[in-house]
This record gives sequence, C-alpha cells and structure tokens, in this order.
Amino acid sequence: MKTRKMSALAGAVALAIIATGQNLYAGVSFEGGISVVEDSAFHDDAATKVSFDPGLRLDFRIGGTFTNGLGLDVDLGLIYNQMKVNPLSTESGTLGFYQIPMMLEVTYTLPTFGGFRAYLGGGIGAVYGIFTGNGTGLLGFDSDLTFGYQATAGLKYALSERWEIGLAYRFLGTTEHELDSGFGSAVKMDGTLTHSLMATISFKF
Repeated sequence: MKTRKMSALAGAVALAIIATGQNLYAGVSFEGGISVVEDSAFHDDAATKVSFDPGLRLDFRIGGTFTNGLGLDVDLGLIYNQMKVNPLSTESGTLGFYQIPMMLEVTYTLPTFGGFRAYLGGGIGAVYGIFTGNGTGLLGFDSDLTFGYQATAGLKYALSERWEIGLAYRFLGTTEHELDSGFGSAVKMDGTLTHSLMATISFKF
C-alpha cells in the first residue's frame, strides 16, 4: 500500500512537470557523501543503547523548480552505517544497517547571486530498512518499512547553463523499526535520526 502511494506521488510530480511546461526547470541530481546516525536503542526484555559508525549516503533526485522558486523532487537514496555492537547476539560482531529512503520533497530556491543558488526543502515518504548480521533472521538479515521525514539545505554553483555542482546537508528521521530476532519474536528499535553531508552534481533539462 505504501509503495502504491509513493508511485502515485511520483506520478503527480511527473504530471506537474508536463503541465507547467516553460514555467518549470526540470533536472536530475546525483549526490554522495558521509552519513552519521544518532544513538538509538533496541527494546526486547530491556532497552539496549546502540551507537553507529560513520557511513555513507548516495542519492538520485529528479524534479524541477518553478520560476517562483517553488519546486518538487522525488528523492531515492541508499544509506549504510554499521552498529558498534550487536545487541541481538552474544557472539562477537556488529550489525549492518541499510536505509533506502523514498521521499517526495517540496523545495524552495532563493534568488540567485552570481553563479550560486541556495535552496531549502522538506518532505515525507517511506524508508526501507535492512539489518544484516547474527541474530537478525534465519537468513542473516531482516527488513522493515517505516514512515520517514526529511529536511534539506544546499548550495549549488552553475558551471554552465545545464550543469551545476554543490554541497547539500540532509536530515532524515524515521518512526520505530521492528525486526525478527531470528527465533520468531519481534524486537523493536527506536526511530533513527540520520545526518548527511554530500557533494552534488546536477543536470538541468
């Protein structure tokens, strides 16, 4: 059901781009950089605090900006961070934590100055989480789907009429995660808060 809703939102963005014609500048962006996940906690019989090593985030964004500065983007990403300990197993090792955000974001681009333009954004969507390591399931991994919310701030510089480079900060939050401990019992983890700083390259149609 959530996948259908995301598809409908993506379709709405595409229709908006077609309908507005010359009133919108459409394009795609490729982004990559570091990600930092704030401490969280697993809840089974007792709460266990977990910390994460710095990781990476990759994003693909498509959308457009109207001449008044407002815009719409569909953001698909991949985030990876490793937990410092494995709260699901008494054996040595860690848990790998992947997040796949699928977001619809409203953006606002400030007036350009020179070749620079700054922008802000906020959106909602779904985040598919994958946990890998001992204790996560019969096959060594488990997954769940959570609600996600995101905020963005960035700065781009125009290399030419079509190409831009820049930097972006992105904050991603999720609701509570739920996974199988490998023995048929559910284990919950608090929602995650992820900060990312990325380099961007964009192409305008």
